[in-house]
Amino acid sequence: MDDLSGTLATICIVAPPIMFAIIAHEVMHGVVALRLGDDTARRAGRRGGRTGMLKVAAAGPLTNFVLAIVSGIGMRIVPAFLHGSFGVTVAQPLALMLRASLIVNVELGVFNLFPVLPLDGGRVLFSLLPIAAARAYAQTERYGFLILMVLLYMHWLDVAIYPIMNMALGAISWMVQL
Repeated sequence: MDDLSGTLATICIVAPPIMFAIIAHEVMHGVVALRLGDDTARRAGRRGGRTGMLKVAAAGPLTNFVLAIVSGIGMRIVPAFLHGSFGVTVAQPLALMLRASLIVNVELGVFNLFPVLPLDGGRVLFSLLPIAAARAYAQTERYGFLILMVLLYMHWLDVAIYPIMNMALGAISWMVQL
């Protein structure tokens, strides 16, 4: 029974930051597209050319990095409340949620910046390439999920992404003095 209660506690602590991170990431894509004059996000599709695509694609991962920083700042503040009236019942789970939020948002931001279409990093790269190269690169999108699955299965993404995630976590920890 202890394993079940531990699993449920972990889900209760990790699920809200994951859901919030994903929703905020996607909402920011729409917000930036809307600010660029693209009201079709309500209906589907995007306008605004390559510069617009760059801004919209970058908005999601940037949102995740901002949320990671805010979570890190929260991790610095919450321990002050551990010995107060809320103590262990509120402050400790909140501290654990903030830690999960920090990690999840860094992971989501870094993963989405990987330069494979249809990820945001693929869209950023597409918008930065010369037109001819961008058109050729766009042809890889139909294989994007297959490429990602092979990279994940073979653990090749680990080699590329984990060092960047660790650097980002270290940088945020240093910035907020964790």
